[in-house]
Amino acid sequence: AAIVILLVATFSIKGCIDRKNEEARKPPLDMTVTVFGNFYSADNTDAQLSSNLLALMPDWQRIDVTVAYIPRDLTNPQDIALQQKGMLIMATEKMDLMILDRHNFDMFSKQGAFVPLDSLDIWPELQGLSDRLLDSQTEDDPASRPYGIDITDNPVFKGTSVEMTKEGMILAMRVNPPHLDKSLQLMKSLATHELK
Repeated sequence: AAIVILLVATFSIKGCIDRKNEEARKPPLDMTVTVFGNFYSADNTDAQLSSNLLALMPDWQRIDVTVAYIPRDLTNPQDIALQQKGMLIMATEKMDLMILDRHNFDMFSKQGAFVPLDSLDIWPELQGLSDRLLDSQTEDDPASRPYGIDITDNPVFKGTSVEMTKEGMILAMRVNPPHLDKSLQLMKSLATHELK
């Protein structure tokens, strides 16, 4: 029994060291993007979307993309577990930008999870997108303000399974993003520029 415990401890320590070494080899993090909602994700979706986003920002080295599949209809225990995982992600993870389906955007914008776009330095450039801006009211602020941008047809989704779901894709900035300046740059680029 002692040998088994020793082997388990050794492999656990080795695994931690390997993960730290892998993280140290990565380039510095520029920002994070979380795709959250009823979006199916193939194995390479996060890497492909990260590559497409980096093409918009050629001076950047790393954008971490996470795809969190949150089913709209809860038909089995797995769906319930995925929804609970999504709530945990929203409560605990530090995120810069999010791409959400319309259902999740509406739900979380009402809870005050996003920065109002009209409070951002890039608001003058975003105002011209009035047909793509999505307003909401929060529990704390009854005034309707813009919180999201519809980027459904943005070519940045080419080559990813995200584009296959045909869900609306809403771009929003989380409250207190860790990389505010870069979040503003990428948001402006996604909202006003096409991928070349």
